[in-house]
Amino acid sequence: GFERTVSYGKYKALEKYESDPKSGEIQIMVANRFMVEVSGSGAAFDVLKAGAQKIDLKKLAALKPGAAK
Repeated sequence: GFERTVSYGKYKALEKYESDPKSGEIQIMVANRFMVEVSGSGAAFDVLKAGAQKIDLKKLAALKPGAAK
């Protein structure tokens, strides 16, 4: 397994993965306001990474305070 810091675009992230039992998580900090987490078990790390890459982080970063009312 591994634990490492990486970037998803311009956003810092932490990737953790255990080869046995094939479980892990990706935490991405967006605009110093949101923490996005993708986690799963029973799957290869590439599956988790593909899921994280489908999230529109730029759109999330563009949200203005109070927009979720």
